[in-house]
Amino acid sequence: PGTRTSTALEARIATRLVSLEGVLDHALSADRTGPATDPGPMGPADLAGIRLFVPAHRLIRLALDLGLPLTRIAGLDPVHVDLAGGYPAVGSIVYIDGSVEAGSVGPGTVQLQVKVPTTIGHVVIVPIKSDPATRLWIVRIDKAP
Repeated sequence: PGTRTSTALEARIATRLVSLEGVLDHALSADRTGPATDPGPMGPADLAGIRLFVPAHRLIRLALDLGLPLTRIAGLDPVHVDLAGGYPAVGSIVYIDGSVEAGSVGPGTVQLQVKVPTTIGHVVIVPIKSDPATRLWIVRIDKAP
């Protein structure tokens, strides 16, 4: 029974990710013009170069499905969201999904869970897809005018 439950959950998550890949792909389309930078043999990607933040345990699947190098995609760390400090960076897309990663919907990301464009300090959070009933938000971080 545990295996069936786990398999059913994975199938629901996979279906949800597939249904959102078109939205994410479209949101990233303007940012696919330049090559990704090499993070070095042992170093992590530069956070300033990350263009898509996703549920951490789905990072590899989304990187493959969206054709993104690992220097351009990262798991979102909800505890460290700090718009004033540049995390996530201006120009990035953030995908928050409580049904895929329950920990991503909490106090650290509440400022990203918007239904209308919202200015916070020097950035504007622009909703691309927002569905609080299903705990889903895809937003773009823009520089405030």
